[in-house]
Amino acid sequence: MEKHGDWQTISSRRLKLTALSPALLAALIDFDRAEISRHSSLDFRAPWTDEIDFLKLRKGNLLDDPDYTPWSVRAISRIEDDVVIGHIGFHTRPDPTYLKDTVPGGIELGYTIFAPYRGNGYAEEACRSMMRWARGFSGAKQFVLSISPENAPSLAIAHKLGFRQIGEQMDEVDGLEFVFATTVD
Repeated sequence: MEKHGDWQTISSRRLKLTALSPALLAALIDFDRAEISRHSSLDFRAPWTDEIDFLKLRKGNLLDDPDYTPWSVRAISRIEDDVVIGHIGFHTRPDPTYLKDTVPGGIELGYTIFAPYRGNGYAEEACRSMMRWARGFSGAKQFVLSISPENAPSLAIAHKLGFRQIGEQMDEVDGLEFVFATTVD
């Protein structure tokens, strides 16, 4: 695997964004508390029941392409208590084929804040941190979000972050999504 310096934890004012290894993803999929504790000191309070398919997808991505590791899924935890409140990561490494025509050099960001922690500005803070990190890490400056038209909170976050709608797509799993892009200098 390529070495890119210290990329495993990204910190912001209130949050830590910690890369999840394939072993930790496997422990989360099984919700094996002993294995989770063996691989992380973060407080994964509740099973990621609704995230199992996503975790399996990202674990497979990491096993197929170890160089994807810095870009893959990260736990979002609060600095004050290490409680995991969601996850964030990029769908691919920068400049994937599917974005070449619409956002050349771009990279798609995805995130989830678990329900009990929503409405506190965590998603916006985590997204800003990830985009800042990607800019410094690889020079990435074009970012993409795909959001359901029914997800008003995420649509508001996209607006706050300076994203503009560039199209829409039909996702096999999630249905209709609006596609947004922004450039960060």
